[in-house]
Amino acid sequence: MARLGNTPLFSEEGLTQPDQDFLFAMRCNGYFLLNNGDWKFRSETLYPLTEEFKSQRVSFFGPASSDEFFFNKRVNRAHFSDPFARPSVTTAIRKYRDIDEDQAARIAFILGGIVRHIKLEAFGPVDTTDKIIRAVESAAHLTRLGDKRSGDAIASAIAMYIISGGSLKKDSSFEGSVFHMAEAVSEDPVVPKETRDLGLSQTLRLRNFFHKIERERPRPHPDIAELIPDLYEFPTVGAEFHFPENAPYQYPAFWQRLAILNMSQYQRGSYVQLSRNDKGVIEVRINPSVYPITIANWNHIRRLLPELNQTFFSITINRKNDRDFHWDNGDRPLLDKLRALGMLSYAGLFGNNPLMRKPEEVGFGSVYLGQTVKMFAGEYDFTGNWGGGEGQYGQMAIYTGFGENFPYLAYYLSMVLHNQNVLESIPNDLLARIRTLSDALNLEATYGNRIFTAIQSNVAADEKINKAYEAGNRIVELLNP
Repeated sequence: MARLGNTPLFSEEGLTQPDQDFLFAMRCNGYFLLNNGDWKFRSETLYPLTEEFKSQRVSFFGPASSDEFFFNKRVNRAHFSDPFARPSVTTAIRKYRDIDEDQAARIAFILGGIVRHIKLEAFGPVDTTDKIIRAVESAAHLTRLGDKRSGDAIASAIAMYIISGGSLKKDSSFEGSVFHMAEAVSEDPVVPKETRDLGLSQTLRLRNFFHKIERERPRPHPDIAELIPDLYEFPTVGAEFHFPENAPYQYPAFWQRLAILNMSQYQRGSYVQLSRNDKGVIEVRINPSVYPITIANWNHIRRLLPELNQTFFSITINRKNDRDFHWDNGDRPLLDKLRALGMLSYAGLFGNNPLMRKPEEVGFGSVYLGQTVKMFAGEYDFTGNWGGGEGQYGQMAIYTGFGENFPYLAYYLSMVLHNQNVLESIPNDLLARIRTLSDALNLEATYGNRIFTAIQSNVAADEKINKAYEAGNRIVELLNP
């Protein structure tokens, strides 16, 4: 007889399969049915799962969150047993137990996270019973559309969708999109080993997803194996797009589209934050990669969220190696040059400063260092520290992005960071004059144009860099929609 410590557990012998799966889901959230019919909560039994989801806590809520979604917090047992006993939930648990018990446990814990979040985030004596049941049933129903390779991605993205305020009404169009993205995740050929693979995986998932949505004949994944080595030493580029808090009311199916995007982005163990509402700003993130893959990825994401064309964003960039940027270890001259180029890129396309800022946000036109995710030999490295203002160390972020200047920022910053020699014909004092966005906007436009023209000329004049440039163009061409 199975025991919890010295206490015998209720025997499952003779129980129906749904009842066994119900008890399994309860155990995965710390609740054990004893032989005498009583329930016992044991928080320590959840330690392996809370450790498993350490990175996902960051991807869901950021590095400093106290949200109880992924913790072993005790909640009234009925809030778990009521939804977990529903056929839609036990059927989903059974499907994944037949595939992999560990995966089924992860999914059951995520479903329990929805319970913990809704109950513990409620203010006052609010009856959340019905909301919890509908939320867990909805998540389980949609998670059933996946398989071994896609189940975690669906469960995670749908959980984020629900706690963000996504509709719980049945929607056949949304279900169809979830099903097609589940297929795209399952057919993703990339097993990430390096940071650049994260963006490539997302790009291929989105590309395949749109082929399925549009009922196109299946096309093989583009082969970039002979091209990508020319870019191995290039930095990796990501982005964080900012929507206002009222975006879900302005744009149709907004949360549903973000859920599909989060499925495309999800990687088990990744710290890269999912798209979500963070302090009144809805942040939409893109998995990092070398610039041509990132540009192609952005072009696919724009198909899902065309509103990105009118959205402000921060571009984020990391060196190829594992060295973080620091303001005080000799990096400042380089960072100041990258800052100036970022400001000039915006000024060359737009003629004004939007002056968008809330007290808790980084102001538009700012440059800062902060937390970042890198990947080396299949292992994630979560490093960096913002701490306010210009930050302390980590990845570099430049908040001068708006719509169409994303590919320009990605390309020029990557080229300069890869090899500063592409700046050799540009007077240092000219770039040194650009400290703020206002400086760039006040500079005569021809100066900015000449700077970027000079960079491109220097790229073309260097055989090795130009080879990488041509490989990058071909990669974008192959991966683009």
